[in-house]
Amino acid sequence: MDAQADGVDFDVEKLRRYLWDYLVPILPADGGVASGEGVSATWLSGGGYEGFDGFSIKLKKFKGGQSNPTFLLTLSLTPPLGPGGGYLLAPRATESRAVVLRKKPARTAIASAHAVEREFRALRALRGSAVPVPAAHVLCEDAQVIGTPFYVMELVAGRGFDDPALPGVARAERRAIYASAVRALARLHQVDFAAVGLADFGRAGAGFFARQLRTLTRVAAAQAQHAGPLHGLDGLAERLAGALKAVPDAVALMHGDYRLDNLMYHASEPRVVAVLDWELSTLGHPMADLASLVGSHFIWGPPRQPPAARAEGTAPSPPPPALPLLSGLAGVDLAAEGLPTADELVAQYVAEAGGRAAELAWHLHFYLAFMFFKASARAAVIRAAALCAARRVSLRRRRCRCCHIALRRQQPARLLLRKFTRKTQSLNAVIAHGVAARLARGVASSQHASAVASAVPRLVELAGDHLARYAAAAPAAAAAAPAPPAPRCRRALLLDVGGVLTASPLAAIARYEREIGAPQGYIGFALSGAWDGGGGDDSPFHRLERGQEMLDDAFLELLESSVNAPPCRAAFAARSASKGDGGNHHGTGGGRDSGGTGGDGGGGTEHFHVSARELMTRIAAASRAAVLEMRRAAEAARSRGVLIGIVSNDFKARAGFSLRGGGGSGGSGSSSGGGGGDAARGIDIYATLHEFADAVVRSSDVGARKPEARIYELACARLRVRPVEAVFVDDLRANVRAAEALGMRGVHARVGTPARDVIAAVQDALGLSPGVAAAAALPSKL
Repeated sequence: MDAQADGVDFDVEKLRRYLWDYLVPILPADGGVASGEGVSATWLSGGGYEGFDGFSIKLKKFKGGQSNPTFLLTLSLTPPLGPGGGYLLAPRATESRAVVLRKKPARTAIASAHAVEREFRALRALRGSAVPVPAAHVLCEDAQVIGTPFYVMELVAGRGFDDPALPGVARAERRAIYASAVRALARLHQVDFAAVGLADFGRAGAGFFARQLRTLTRVAAAQAQHAGPLHGLDGLAERLAGALKAVPDAVALMHGDYRLDNLMYHASEPRVVAVLDWELSTLGHPMADLASLVGSHFIWGPPRQPPAARAEGTAPSPPPPALPLLSGLAGVDLAAEGLPTADELVAQYVAEAGGRAAELAWHLHFYLAFMFFKASARAAVIRAAALCAARRVSLRRRRCRCCHIALRRQQPARLLLRKFTRKTQSLNAVIAHGVAARLARGVASSQHASAVASAVPRLVELAGDHLARYAAAAPAAAAAAPAPPAPRCRRALLLDVGGVLTASPLAAIARYEREIGAPQGYIGFALSGAWDGGGGDDSPFHRLERGQEMLDDAFLELLESSVNAPPCRAAFAARSASKGDGGNHHGTGGGRDSGGTGGDGGGGTEHFHVSARELMTRIAAASRAAVLEMRRAAEAARSRGVLIGIVSNDFKARAGFSLRGGGGSGGSGSSSGGGGGDAARGIDIYATLHEFADAVVRSSDVGARKPEARIYELACARLRVRPVEAVFVDDLRANVRAAEALGMRGVHARVGTPARDVIAAVQDALGLSPGVAAAAALPSKL
């Protein structure tokens, strides 16, 4: 028999005849699965099929709750006989390969749902990228073949995990399993979707959450009108809409349903070998995927036996409930089970993804609130459908007004009634299209519908809880509500580098100004770019600090031209004259205070020349003189539970560039005291920061510089603290003011202030008097 099937409701022989024309892409010569060797390319080229003795297929449906029916497809070829009567590739008589066939269900409540075409396109686009996906072989959009579109993809061998607690997995392996999941997610969000041909895969513009919220709100309203309101759902939608205004937008290629049970792991290693089920993939906000992954940490699962009891064998683990709708890790002793916390997963994602990940992750509780709200709205659809089932109403004839409205309104966004999950660890409980299909036949299961309806209050509660936590922690909360009282002991200490942890570049610049006869404050004014009418935001030096320029000979030429430009000198002279400042002080008002590197002085501006190479050498060389007292004070604070963060305006040198000329190793430096190339061979401060700092934020890495608010917010996000819980120390008053505007406690380390005085001010700001333990005041991060 040429075609065999198990659990199949379509014409398999028709499928066999169709697949005959696609054996080359499905059976490449690079190796088979069933046989262990590849099919010879000469067999499959140029119409050479005629000599085959036979081609057969076998189909077996995978068990489980996939919304798109999925089958194990085994293809077998019997090679042609050779001239002497033997097979061309003796000794084996048959070549086989096992692949996967995935199709739309025969009946769908929404025509655009179950989009296997999108799955195939996503898999094809990501093949060869850093995201592990199965190879997609053939897409058939002709419904005449087996009744619906389908595609054939590679069968990836490995392990799958349904339970987020990972029972049956060695405790030592569990963290690595989650770490690999986070790593794969970060790689997905780093994909240049336009470069891989997915620029039109969704709306690339902003507003992902806003669009979804509008659709979900309309659907919930329609359900409430005809099936009765769900307590708390309407108010939750309004609160989400208000909180959304403070959430930064982002667009990336997203999976749409990124959970542990949609990943395939290596058979013996804790490594993701394939990300599966791309049905909901689109262009959207990457944090929706991160919330989906960590959401199980906030959901209660079935009762689980403590590790000690399992080890002693004192009692069997209780069986999970028949329908564990909200199975997760809440209540699980994560440390005892060897599982990472949600904080740890988020921190790893921020480190792996880079870019704006830290800024976006700050708003995690909003994303979780939205995820649970979405689950609530979806469950509301099932609740309304259950009422229809009780009245034996047919959806296909649209005689049920409430469900018809729900289906019609959600169809454009393809958001609801697609699927709720494949496994019982779901946030949403059941596959919605399965419920809809049973309703269409008038045989809906009241057990599933009732279970979903009963989950709605808990989902609403979870969403409300995370929204409240977000409102308490989000940066915008300070503007929307009275500022929360400062904690008695602050949790974090953020430190500048130059002028705090190392010698002050301000003093070095002042000395250079005296040596060349420049008025004090001129270099800072020139570097700020404020004189060119652009406010200084796009000055060469600021671009260097943001990582938009690299330190090399071309940049030095540009910088030297800028700081010696006649318009710059004229503007400085006019500014000094307007202030009546003959200038012999090292102030902070005109240059460095507004983003340059010096004070504001006066005097003549005609008979001196600023060497950019000498200037940058002196700024970089400030890192040679570390302020050891400040480092020891930071280490002491950390030993008492204070989180330490570094926030530095720095720059990077192009590889091979040397400030001394004639080659060098390149590297990085700091406009606040780091090392530039080989100009600071004595001490490379950045090589030692991670020894005592919990987070390091460098302007050239994140594309933002002090005093811009974003760089402070990134540092707080990486430490998982609110700005009001942090103390910030800097030698520039403008940078301290910017931190204070966000709610931080500022300490201005003025040039020339003894380190012991700065340390005393820091200890006072932290609330660390002798004998006070800061750790006791530290709340949990999430």
